[in-house]
Amino acid sequence: MAPRSSENDTLTNLEEVILMSLVGQERYGLDIIQQIAHAHPAKKQISVGTLYPALSRLEKRGLITLRHEERQRGDRSGARRKYYRITIAGSRALHRMEHFREHLEAGLGCPVATA
Repeated sequence: MAPRSSENDTLTNLEEVILMSLVGQERYGLDIIQQIAHAHPAKKQISVGTLYPALSRLEKRGLITLRHEERQRGDRSGARRKYYRITIAGSRALHRMEHFREHLEAGLGCPVATA
């Protein structure tokens, strides 16, 4: 299935913070959860059951890419880690959300809380 891309696509708050956690660094799932918890300690922690469906949606939309960590030869312990990286389209989506907030803030004449 080809990634869909549209200037009208929006991000949920969860999708936005996931993408922000991937700016400049590739991360695996639990690392993303820890990064978000560290950046937003007062907010409710994201669960694995919430994170992975969101990552799947972002990947289908072409906003992130996924790579599997290669195991060492003979290593049979645990599952391979999946590493996620933001794409150019994901960076553009974040930029559009930032631009939207700036226009909204200017129109309301007051600051808008971010995710």
